[in-house]
Amino acid sequence: IGPDPRGRKRALIRSDTAAIGNYLDDPSIPLDNRGKPWLDIAEDAGITLPTTIHFKPPGVRTVNPFTIRKQCKDDEEVINAKCEEEKELTPAQARNRTDWVNDEYPKRPTDDDWKDITFYDEFHFGLGPQVTKRVKRKRGGGRRYAKQNVHRKKVTAKDTKAKAREEEHLKLLNIGVAIGFNWRLVLPYTVPNSVGKMTTKKMD
Repeated sequence: IGPDPRGRKRALIRSDTAAIGNYLDDPSIPLDNRGKPWLDIAEDAGITLPTTIHFKPPGVRTVNPFTIRKQCKDDEEVINAKCEEEKELTPAQARNRTDWVNDEYPKRPTDDDWKDITFYDEFHFGLGPQVTKRVKRKRGGGRRYAKQNVHRKKVTAKDTKAKAREEEHLKLLNIGVAIGFNWRLVLPYTVPNSVGKMTTKKMD
């Protein structure tokens, strides 16, 4: 008689972790529900968690949340990830973007028509502690940017960083990115002002 060669019995069977994975893949589940603790996620997914009786201290215990997290990661590649944030556009902003596309597309209907166009944007990375909403989802870029996993908010982290920068309690790394038809260029830069915006200078 010795230890069971099959190893320790799993706390959750394979169908349980599959049910949790399917629950988190459901686009109708609200974002806040995806950020709940693991025990609540399992309950919402319809899982009946096993319980065990212990003597020190005495009582009945359910599965440890760490166990649920580990088995979901191993079986379903579910991770507890930071939410991607998107600015919630006003109706006027959304309409302006759509109008721009409708105006420009007829002028450049093919790929070759965009070879002389360069898109540019600035990014400001905060160097310090920041609070971001987390969500449980399966691993992968497709799910990272899926609508149900993106936090749309009127005030984004970018806005918060801008405010923190003005109050001078958060250091920022300022980077400009230019993207062309078949090239891209990252431009780290320093700024002479307090708002973090790149200044322009006409060169003859």
